[in-house]
Amino acid sequence: MVKILWLMKRVGAPIASPDGKWVVFPVVEPAYNEANQVSDLWIVLADGCAKPRRLTFSKGAENGMAWSPDRLAFSDARWG
Repeated sequence: MVKILWLMKRVGAPIASPDGKWVVFPVVEPAYNEANQVSDLWIVLADGCAKPRRLTFSKGAENGMAWSPDRLAFSDARWG
């Protein structure tokens, strides 16, 4: 049971867009080997009327997420 819980995806703190229409949040897919761990950003309409969409597809975690009036900014460590 502990193994199943430890390997569950983890959702980080959500950040709403300035207009309140969108919410972006990180999702971590843990792995026993840290090199295999995946962390990506997801976005969803704040009213929940659509499925979340994955924004990033990388092994490195994204950091420093911040909204400007019309876009999302973040930093990441791209490998390769």
